[in-house]
Parts: sequence; C-alpha cells; structure tokens
Amino acid sequence: MGRKDIPSHVARHYQRLAADELLQDVLRHYRENVWPTIEHIVVGHANDASSDKVVIEGSALLPDLVKTLDFDSISAIWLTASNGFLKQRIYSNSEYETKSSHERLLIDKFLERNNLFNEQIIETVHRLGLASLKVEDESTLDSLKNICLSSLL
Repeated sequence: MGRKDIPSHVARHYQRLAADELLQDVLRHYRENVWPTIEHIVVGHANDASSDKVVIEGSALLPDLVKTLDFDSISAIWLTASNGFLKQRIYSNSEYETKSSHERLLIDKFLERNNLFNEQIIETVHRLGLASLKVEDESTLDSLKNICLSSLL
C-alpha cells in the first residue's frame, strides 16, 4: 500500500474529541445524513417487485434502524468481529508500524472509537435478535460468502 496522509480536518477532529464523543458524532452522522438515503433505496426496492435485488453493506447500517424496515422481502445479516481482530486489520491496513508517533496517536484514537462502535453494534444485534456471523470464525472468504447467502435466502 502506498502512503496515505490523514486529511488535516480529520486529524483535528480526532485530536479534539474523546472516543465517546467521536462515537456519538459518527452515530449522529449515520442517523441524520446516511440513513434517509439508505431507507429510501431499500423501501423503493421492497415496494417495487419488478426492481432488481440490491445488496447494501456498510457500517452505517445501524441495527435498530434496519429493524424498522419490516418487509418480507428484506433480509439482513451483520458480519461481526472481535475488537482484537479489527485492531489487527486496522494496524495492518494503516501500516501502523511505519507511521510517526502523531499518526499512531490518530490511528489509536480511531481504533478506540471503532471499539466502542463495534461493541455497541454487537450488543444491539444480540439484543434485537438479529442474524449475525462472526467473520473470524470462518476460514475462507468462500465459506463466509456461502453462509451469508444461505442465511439470506
């Protein structure tokens, strides 16, 4: 991977806020800015039998919001992982070991916010009784894909 600089406005944002504030900020953004678009797309597809099937993925799919979409034609599964697994992926993908101490602090702040987010998502998925799959328990991408597809059909 090539070097990717952290945009200055993102760095300032992460320096200024505590991890719990960063979590509340991203949740607010997902609820206010992202969810209305997702909801519009999903409801449109659910109400139009002639439309193609659609797969929507991403961290902005908050379980409590998705749960409000009560259509027989909609299925959902949350892919989850432990904080340790995610830390390993974040450190690897960010090339953490090559970063300056300042950049490492920003990555660590992101990781702290990510851990809080991850814990909240997993707790909500379990509390609402939604389908989930712990990705680190699967040995191959094909295995993960097949389990996801079979659970959604």
